Amino acid sequence: MIHVAIIGLGAVTRNIHLPAYRQLGGEVSVVAGCDTDGAARTLAQERWHLPEVYDDPKEMIEKTKPDIVAICTPPSLHREQSLMALDYGCHVFCEKPLAESLEQADQIVWASERAKRFVVVNNQFPYMNIHLAAKRLIGSPEFGRLLFLHAWQTFHPTEATEAAWRGALQRRVCFEFGVHVFELIRFFFEDEPVKLFAHMPNPKPDAKSDVINLISVEFADGRAASIVLNRLSKGPERYLDMRLDGEFASIHTSIGGRVG
Repeated sequence: MIHVAIIGLGAVTRNIHLPAYRQLGGEVSVVAGCDTDGAARTLAQERWHLPEVYDDPKEMIEKTKPDIVAICTPPSLHREQSLMALDYGCHVFCEKPLAESLEQADQIVWASERAKRFVVVNNQFPYMNIHLAAKRLIGSPEFGRLLFLHAWQTFHPTEATEAAWRGALQRRVCFEFGVHVFELIRFFFEDEPVKLFAHMPNPKPDAKSDVINLISVEFADGRAASIVLNRLSKGPERYLDMRLDGEFASIHTSIGGRVG
């Protein structure tokens, strides 16, 4: 039995982590949760029957001694909390994005190596059925070799999506969502890019964060990908669409959104 303690009991924990741990049955036991918000602690106990809740992550780790600490807090806290969990000898399962800068990410990697503990980032998109099905076709006689991928999102911000820490981010679109697309590109191409060009034009000077991301990715063998993340469009909302162009065919995947 693997014992997991969770830092952060907000929406991502309630909607994604706790249901997933429950599906694992006897393999994983959630021993405790921690949040500075009393209402979040109460909800986690009442709905998910967490055996213990805390408002201090250090106290939680010291008392429950988990094997893994799941970090489900805003990105600004990931470095501090990851290093703390590693100092206590725990493995870390961290929500994306891992850190706010390359320097912070390097610090977490070095601490992981010193502690001889794993740090895993929750990049679940490659394991969705729709993306696994597309991956199985790559290299088949019908599709051939993957040559180009285009990914796009059209997103309608609302009061709910801009609430709390997400609404305060200045680097928002690629930092908070684009990491999923980059992970899918690496998954489908099975390679690391050698060139990346990114442009964040600002047609709305009053916008609190970036609203358009235009990104080009290139590989050493000439294959390429492009990403358009658009929070301005008034057209149909799509959470993530992708077109994969192969030697003999194309694949279109689409998840989420509303018809409008």
